[in-house]
Amino acid sequence: MSLFSRFANLWRSRALDREFDDELNFHHEMELERQRQRGFDPGEADARARRHIGSVLRAKEGMRQARAMVWLESIGADIRYGARLLRRRPGLAALAIVTLSLGIGANTAIFTLLNAILLRPLPYDDPDRLVVLFDRFAALGVTAASPTIPEILDMRDRNHVLTGIAFFDTRDFRMTGGSEPARVFTARVSASLFTTLGARPALGRLFVAEDNTQGHWNVVVLSDGLWRRNFGADPTVVGRTITVNDAPHTVIGVLPRTFSVDYPGISSSEAIEMYVPFTMYPLYTSRTADFVNVRRVTTIARLAPGVSRPRASAELEGIARQLTAEHPDLYQRAGQDIGFRLAVETLHDVVTRGARGALTVLFGAVLLVLVIACVNTGQFLLAQSLDRQGEVAIRTALGAGRGRLFRQFFVESCLLAGAGGALGLLQALWLVQALVALLPGHRPELDTMSVDRTVLSFTIGIAVLSALVVGVLPALYFSRSSVGSRLATRGGARSGQRARHALVGVEVAVAVVLLVAAGLLIQGLRRLQNADRGFSPDDVLVMQVRGTGSQQTRPIASLVYQHFVDHIAALPGVEAAGVATAVPLANPPGVEFSVEGRPKDPTDTARHLASYQIVSAGYFGTFRIAVREGRAISDDDVVDRPRVAVVNEALARQEFPHETAIGQRIRVGPDVLTIVGVVANVQAVPLETTRGPQIYVSNLQRYEPNMNIVVRAAPGATVTVDAIKQAVWAVQREQAVFNLRPMPELVRRSVAEQRYIVTLLGAFAVLALFMSAAGVYLIVWYLVTTRTREIAVRLAVGARGRDIVRLVSSQTLGWTIAGLAVGVALAVATSGIARAAVRGVSDLDPLTIAALAAFYLLVAAAAMWAPVARNLRLIDPASALRAE
Repeated sequence: MSLFSRFANLWRSRALDREFDDELNFHHEMELERQRQRGFDPGEADARARRHIGSVLRAKEGMRQARAMVWLESIGADIRYGARLLRRRPGLAALAIVTLSLGIGANTAIFTLLNAILLRPLPYDDPDRLVVLFDRFAALGVTAASPTIPEILDMRDRNHVLTGIAFFDTRDFRMTGGSEPARVFTARVSASLFTTLGARPALGRLFVAEDNTQGHWNVVVLSDGLWRRNFGADPTVVGRTITVNDAPHTVIGVLPRTFSVDYPGISSSEAIEMYVPFTMYPLYTSRTADFVNVRRVTTIARLAPGVSRPRASAELEGIARQLTAEHPDLYQRAGQDIGFRLAVETLHDVVTRGARGALTVLFGAVLLVLVIACVNTGQFLLAQSLDRQGEVAIRTALGAGRGRLFRQFFVESCLLAGAGGALGLLQALWLVQALVALLPGHRPELDTMSVDRTVLSFTIGIAVLSALVVGVLPALYFSRSSVGSRLATRGGARSGQRARHALVGVEVAVAVVLLVAAGLLIQGLRRLQNADRGFSPDDVLVMQVRGTGSQQTRPIASLVYQHFVDHIAALPGVEAAGVATAVPLANPPGVEFSVEGRPKDPTDTARHLASYQIVSAGYFGTFRIAVREGRAISDDDVVDRPRVAVVNEALARQEFPHETAIGQRIRVGPDVLTIVGVVANVQAVPLETTRGPQIYVSNLQRYEPNMNIVVRAAPGATVTVDAIKQAVWAVQREQAVFNLRPMPELVRRSVAEQRYIVTLLGAFAVLALFMSAAGVYLIVWYLVTTRTREIAVRLAVGARGRDIVRLVSSQTLGWTIAGLAVGVALAVATSGIARAAVRGVSDLDPLTIAALAAFYLLVAAAAMWAPVARNLRLIDPASALRAE
């Protein structure tokens, strides 16, 4: 009989029984007729026929085994029996299912996030072959700098291991022609970028090599989002002329929705809306031009077929040695080699590096929550199984082996895990949406994130694993005890106590690990939020502008920004205004500087790196940055006056510890700057509590098209965004004003990722706390209810309430303290991992650990006292003894 027929017979048991009866009757009649023909009387013939056929029940069983999958039918019976057992205790069963669903749901949600960001391949052709190129300078301690354009061109011409070397950077562009000038975040790309990544246009065409040459730059490719938002998804947009940075550009193509290069690690945290060809000026490509050491592009390449990453790295190191020999003036300091090397890393590693540590910590946290959920569910099944000792003993006496008993318990645990998994998946669908909504920053991976087959497989896998974990506890208990001991045990009061108390210790240890980790993160976040930043963000509004094409003649360009500031400062309610290339906490670019008149140590370059900001005279007053010595930048520091700089206290103490910094001269690139003032240290980089050297120069002496306008409102005054725009447009009508944000919001955003992790980890820690407390409550409640006779006898012979409390809780309290000790030890051991994975984690504080331990002991004591006190009130010794 075919396997399908045997499977189908499971659903026609009544028909099979009738067929079995008909077939047995047929064989009986045939044998009866044969005995009659041999001359036996009817009675003897019937007896002989029955003896020949044998046991009717055994015959039916044999035919059923031949025609149906009896083992599958038996599992069905186990499922029905397990469901009836769960219905006997609906409250506890529901608690176990909900507890398990919380653990499975949290794991599914975090795994969905982890799968989208870390596990799924990037949406490019053959993404495993894509690499990012970096410069390294061993003597300077620089491990990942961007290559320069000349270096990229040399690599493209000399290597044999890479194909399709491409590069890009991002800038603010201005698009006009609408109701008001609009800022468009744009990528300047080499034509090879799209072919290297395997991009195909949704409309029109993409760039070709000619588009990067002079005279062919005025073409653009639109992102799908910009095409839909600003052009109404018009399919005839290709060929249309738009105005970008005051110059006409032709739209040649539209990218599909799934394409982007704005991933963390290779781009900013903002979605790229438009692509233009990288302008290959000699200023960029020449090794003798001013921009020869400008490093701001991201370089992506594809490994040639059959080439491994180590082989590519080896060849690029050879090219780096050639470049060092050919251009010693670029790769040496004071005649000494600075250790220039070219290196490659996979694009996936670069993109996911920033999120890997935080997601690993969160995934470890939800795994610990699942452990607590499994322990609680195992406690429930173990408590239920102890009430069934008589049943299990009888089944064992009738021939049920350990495997058969394990199957029964495993089926029951699968029912709980299946229900918990289904409920957990529903919870995960909601939780995933919440995780994405709360996640700070822009991540293209999340645009297509969903609960896909990989996530479903993971959910099923952890549900089955949970079933194994929770089902093995009662199975192991019964496999170690004899039939006689099970039959002799009354009530199971003493049975399995050590295992159940050990599980309490496990729950407490896991919860303490999570609580300590969450406490360290919360402490670190509070330290970051309350740190002295060196400036006042209150009442400050920040906005960005990019200079128009008409401003490219110096010094008029910088003077136009000054006109913006003057018009804004004249508005009612404005206390101060200024411009700057970067505001505090915006991670300004760094520069290498040296002190004039001092010999330079090439091995000490890291000490001579400072953040660099171009600011106007009103910048320091707007942010209320204190001037410690000398003066701030003034309106008199113009292009035809001596170049000046203002430095912070950190640089002054570092370079001039025993003399004044005022009047000292420092060199930054080709500029020699005279220090005219020292200001307070300002936090320039988020999550950094230490303050490094900072240099400020006048915007009237150094031009930069991309600037921030900062405006401080007077106390109690309101300055509208529209008023600020009108003030700017009074100077330059085509000037786009964008990204208007209150400075306090930028301060909050600077710790947004840490706040996100703290929120999630804190939620998981609180969940673990309540689940473990519920586990302690459950075990104590069960111990009390199963020791009714013993407690009654003790009360009858004079025991007092505190004796009963001590009797019931001593072992539980001991295991709780043991769990606390193990949890604290694990927290101490793993704190270093947490600090390495997530920035901003505080150092271990003994007071914090002591407070958490004391808090958990109070929770455990409360969980133990409640059920004990309740039972002491309800137990009547005489009635309990008569019932026994």
